[in-house]
Amino acid sequence: MRQLCLPLAQNQAVVYFDKLIEVEPRNPRGYTGLALAYIGRGNADNAIDTLRDGVKELSDDTSFLNDAVSIFEDIIGDEPSNPDAYIGIAEVYVALGDRDKAIDLLEKGYEATNIEKIGGKIKDLLPVEVTKWFIEPSIEADDIQPVISIFDYPLKAWDSIIENPDYFFNVSEITIGGKVGLIDNSGDIRLPVEFDKVYFNRASESLAVEREQGNNGRWKNLNEDYSLSEGTYDYSEIETFAWNFFDNRLYMFGGNGYETFFGPLSAETPIPVSWTFNYDVTTLPPDNFDKETFHATQQRRWHFNRAYGATFDSNASSWVNLHRRADGQLDGSRPSPVEFSSPWNGGKSGYVTGNKIIAAFDFDRVGPFVEERAPVAKDRALYYLAPDGKIITPDGYDLFDVYNFSEGLAAMSKNGLWGVINKNGEVLIPCQYEAVRPVYHGKAWVKSNGKWGVADLTTYVKFGNMGNTS
Repeated sequence: MRQLCLPLAQNQAVVYFDKLIEVEPRNPRGYTGLALAYIGRGNADNAIDTLRDGVKELSDDTSFLNDAVSIFEDIIGDEPSNPDAYIGIAEVYVALGDRDKAIDLLEKGYEATNIEKIGGKIKDLLPVEVTKWFIEPSIEADDIQPVISIFDYPLKAWDSIIENPDYFFNVSEITIGGKVGLIDNSGDIRLPVEFDKVYFNRASESLAVEREQGNNGRWKNLNEDYSLSEGTYDYSEIETFAWNFFDNRLYMFGGNGYETFFGPLSAETPIPVSWTFNYDVTTLPPDNFDKETFHATQQRRWHFNRAYGATFDSNASSWVNLHRRADGQLDGSRPSPVEFSSPWNGGKSGYVTGNKIIAAFDFDRVGPFVEERAPVAKDRALYYLAPDGKIITPDGYDLFDVYNFSEGLAAMSKNGLWGVINKNGEVLIPCQYEAVRPVYHGKAWVKSNGKWGVADLTTYVKFGNMGNTS
């Protein structure tokens, strides 16, 4: 493009072409000439601004847009770390109707500069519908769901302590005709669709399946390759665990009362447990367990919420949430909110950090914080909270198939249709699909026109939470 030699001295050219734009704002020569004059003076930023103004004015002039591409390419060649050059050339390609090319160039610019401004522009240009698929919607099934719900363990919170997270998150439960199996994110059936239930066995930290539901249901664990193990279970669905500090033993409570399930273990390194009742006790009676007495117990020592442990310091009257380190140990150096149900406020729930209530006890149900966001239910609507108690989705969403954030994104639904939001509550993909499931490794199951496929949301994961650009 630089072969367009300017017949005037550079300073005179700037004045001339600037006046030309003022008099004839639709004359493309004014913008290309002024940009080249600025480049000749070593002022690439002014050249970029001029071309971007031209793109706004002449977005329908293909010849000008192609000239602008050439000039931007020259600028990027001379200044490969200039973020505005990448943003400018992306705007040209958007005007040319090639949004994919624009995003591709911006991604290359981000890789070259690591400047968030470019990432923010990519976020601005993300398509409002799925345009890339690992698997096109072609699979027929009644439903496809994650095998681990937020009320078992948060989808991503245990990655650091589960030895093989892909075992849990690269497969989903597929339901056809009332029977369930497992399908991986490549669309391959890993467990035949012939079981009554697929379940996360908290005790063994493995998946299990059931052939006959009910108290006499027969369970088997799944091996790492999702084949059936040799052992069977007679237990009904596990309801909750509790820790007895006096004998360092973990108790399991199921449909038939309580049974000793694990132990002895070290009180310093308890295994992951969930706490269905959201209550805590100093100890549990070894005999004659009574749920009503247990519910009313006021002596609290430990609380285990889904993915984290929390301890109550009676001297400071303060709850402290304990994160788990990669080795499974509890770590009190990074406190985060703990969810509690208050028996003194009609059973409503809220969040506490230390001795401070960060979210009032006025929610019908609360979930754990994952990736610094937590789902809460109020007045039959779903909201998401930040750790400071602020609701990031003030309008609310449908309250069914609730998912936590994973990889910076959350699937949500409105009026029965599904989309995707980022951690600021901004809608990246408006609600338009029959179903959207949580993201793992940039992949998400999506149901469109009655069939399931695996959407490629890699770019949304990478750039969906970056700042906006002007």
